[in-house]
Amino acid sequence: LEMTPDGNPDKGHRYFLLADVYRIRFQLLGGSLDFEQATSVFMRATDEASTAPTIRFHAALQCAGLRSLHPDLTTPTDTLNAYDRVLDAIPQVVWLGYSIQRRYKEVSKLADVVQEAVHAAIVAGDMVRALEWFEEGRGVVWGQMLQLRTPMVDLRHKYPDLAAGLEGVSRQLEDAAPLISGAGQRPASAVAASNDGGQYYRLL
Repeated sequence: LEMTPDGNPDKGHRYFLLADVYRIRFQLLGGSLDFEQATSVFMRATDEASTAPTIRFHAALQCAGLRSLHPDLTTPTDTLNAYDRVLDAIPQVVWLGYSIQRRYKEVSKLADVVQEAVHAAIVAGDMVRALEWFEEGRGVVWGQMLQLRTPMVDLRHKYPDLAAGLEGVSRQLEDAAPLISGAGQRPASAVAASNDGGQYYRLL
């Protein structure tokens, strides 16, 4: 990590992998120091603005989940701060270029995440934040549901060349920022991202 320059799109993923090592060791040994290392490094991964949004989202989600499961090792403020990062990242992880089936799946997951965040705020006694997150999450989820009315199908029917180009770019964006489906799993495209860090932003 010390040798990875700032701005490298792979740096956040490397923080994620390091944090996941601490998380696994904590689960095996139960050491509070490993818990602190895991949660702090997961949060560090969310600070890497050049890293793919999905990686930052899942880093925040891992941190929030750990803190929710072990309230005796953390504070309500730290738990809510982690969920705050999760909510901030949600609008960036559902893209127009995803297939309809993929977006239904992702929106369903996001609805569950919002419920977890709201529950954490209620447990912490922060009813104002719980209400804010509920409204924010509902807006994002419903907004995505409304967009699931196959806009790409309409575009393909009217302007097939434009639709084909947009789908090609969206696929490249998805390859540049893959969804981490399991903790500790390194997407193959992350290697490519480290070799061509500017590709993601050129596509955007």
